[in-house]
Amino acid sequence: MFFGGKKLLPGVVSIACLCLLSGLLYTACSSSAPPVIQITPRVYATPTPVTLGAPGCHPASPQDTSNLGFPEAQGTTPARDLWALFLGGTPRAGEEGEIIWKVGVSFDEPIQIIALGPRGERLRPLSLERHTSSSWQRSGSEWGTIFKFPKSAGCWDLQVKGGQTVGDVWIMLS
Repeated sequence: MFFGGKKLLPGVVSIACLCLLSGLLYTACSSSAPPVIQITPRVYATPTPVTLGAPGCHPASPQDTSNLGFPEAQGTTPARDLWALFLGGTPRAGEEGEIIWKVGVSFDEPIQIIALGPRGERLRPLSLERHTSSSWQRSGSEWGTIFKFPKSAGCWDLQVKGGQTVGDVWIMLS
């Protein structure tokens, strides 16, 4: 056997092979275990789901202030893609109320909007028109409505239908 152009003696080759094998065996059979990697699970806080409105206003749809300064409420839909913006504030019984709607992709057009009152009233909006631009920072197509509410105080269900999707915004009129 040759190494670097020089002939090696058979005993040197045997000793070199024996050293190499014993080193490999020592490493493979050593009592030290492979390093253990500690994995600490991370716990992330999940946001508390917002309770949306429910029949009978138990509860009413929660309202917050929009980027425009008017009250807004998220509608109850499977996709959570319905919003109502109450221009001039939440309507009162016996008054007109202008409500802007943002409907998401789960709603097929044309949409229908109706207000269902506490005593079985069924109100169609005085007007329903699609808006082409908006500064209200919610996604979806925008529609404007005007309702003339009767003097029936209590829980009203503002219901939006589009294709197979139905969404509700529950408000208390006083």
